[in-house]
Amino acid sequence: MRLGRCALTLSPNSEHVILSLETLSRGVMLAPRERTAAMLFAAGHSYKEIAKILALSPATVRTYLRNCYVQLGVKSKVELGSALRSPSANPLAKSG
Repeated sequence: MRLGRCALTLSPNSEHVILSLETLSRGVMLAPRERTAAMLFAAGHSYKEIAKILALSPATVRTYLRNCYVQLGVKSKVELGSALRSPSANPLAKSG
């Protein structure tokens, strides 16, 4: 289970359960459709507009955006836009 920039893992061990909390790497990998929906949302489009542009249901767009918020560890549209522009969230960005 992902919690912002951390991952919580539950592992059974005989009669016990081991809990592990690990920090995820900075290079977050969003699915291409999630990234596209997030970029449109950060640019000011509504769920319904994004759904129409991408030929998806608004519920699917909400799910994509929720996943993006969790994976990137952000809480607002402004933070989302910032995270999408950062090189660590863009595996195709060239470091220079």
